[in-house]
Amino acid sequence: MHAPSSSVFGESRTALIALALLFVWTPAAPGIETVQPVDLGLAHSGRNYDDLCFWRDPADVEQSLVFVTSKDVSAVEVFELSTGAYVTSITGFSLANNCDVVDDLLVTTDSRAGKVMVDRIPSFERVHAFTGFSDPQGVSALDRRHVYVTEKTGLVRVLDLDTLREVTSFDSGFTSQEGVVADAQNQHVFIANDAIGRIRVFTAGGTLLTDVSGVFGTDAEGLAIYRCGSGGYLLASDQSHDEFEVFDRLTLRHLGTFLVRDASGDRVNDTDGIDIFQAPTARFPAGVFGACDSCSGTGDDVDLVRWERIASALGLDVCPDGVPPSSTTTTTEPSTTTITTPTRPSTTTITTTTTSTTIQRLTTTTATTPRPTTTRPITTTTIRRTTTTRPGRDDHGDGDDEADGDHGDGDHDRGDDGDRNDHDRGGGDD
Repeated sequence: MHAPSSSVFGESRTALIALALLFVWTPAAPGIETVQPVDLGLAHSGRNYDDLCFWRDPADVEQSLVFVTSKDVSAVEVFELSTGAYVTSITGFSLANNCDVVDDLLVTTDSRAGKVMVDRIPSFERVHAFTGFSDPQGVSALDRRHVYVTEKTGLVRVLDLDTLREVTSFDSGFTSQEGVVADAQNQHVFIANDAIGRIRVFTAGGTLLTDVSGVFGTDAEGLAIYRCGSGGYLLASDQSHDEFEVFDRLTLRHLGTFLVRDASGDRVNDTDGIDIFQAPTARFPAGVFGACDSCSGTGDDVDLVRWERIASALGLDVCPDGVPPSSTTTTTEPSTTTITTPTRPSTTTITTTTTSTTIQRLTTTTATTPRPTTTRPITTTTIRRTTTTRPGRDDHGDGDDEADGDHGDGDHDRGDDGDRNDHDRGGGDD
């Protein structure tokens, strides 16, 4: 943006500088908390960053990685979580959009090619490509096997990483969507509408449970879950307001709104994808929240913030690895469908479309589909999960090195309750 000429607006240079500073430091609206500073920024040669996802190194959590999709360079850039150092780039995409990690597999949507790519971690070798998509957007794993992919215009397709086939599909009813996050423990799938600012909640089999509106502007984007025992929080990017909304994971009661600034006061804005990593590390002992900053704009990067900063600002629980503090109280389902919140806007409407309390669990044979579809066989081979050696950093930064590497259990490794014990996340938006 160019500053207006003083000859046209009659403003002195001093007045213009004062006006610019006022714009940068405008405080958050009442009820909206500011989280500051950013703890780590990730950027390399990529432009138009869109989404991020985390991988937990099973041998040493301090060696965990962050993957960042870059649309302009058609690659996924890889960074060290502990230091933010650039490792390498995974290429072979037409337009890398959203990503998620399942054990030792990186799953990335390629919107322009109409594919969903599967790469091994941390050798970064391509092991499979699901084809036949029209415009794949968000991606989120329910468990170590089932992955949900949103098509832009409402279709949600469920892929099986063991059989490499599409299990089922259902229609969200949205005309424009991208962000998705699957909740393994509660067998819920959250999908965000990026045109009218709304979230819908489905069973794993595709039955609509609730419809949440009244919090966002026009653009609900990335989704992520911070687990605290059976409860916790659903976080969502409100791109139209450059803010982040926090909901109760079970009741969907709106708990608050926050924005993020770095140490200089620059605000994280135009956010598409977000993600959360809960495995404790030296730098992020209670977990980390990651958000794309200035997505598709100039100077875009991905910013990481310690969870404790967000929890302190909004009065939320701190739950490393999803373990709740002893004072945490189990949350029960609400008896009403309209919830009042003190932040903008004044009400959050949750419309319940089913009264059944039975959770519909996904299987490859009994998952229900509101809209009939044809199962698309991809191949009959199985992706083997093996163990190798992690590669070193690619100091040349060309992103084309095929590093030798090991993998192991990633961030969708489940505990006894079937939930992921490192992070739950969802994609961002176009």
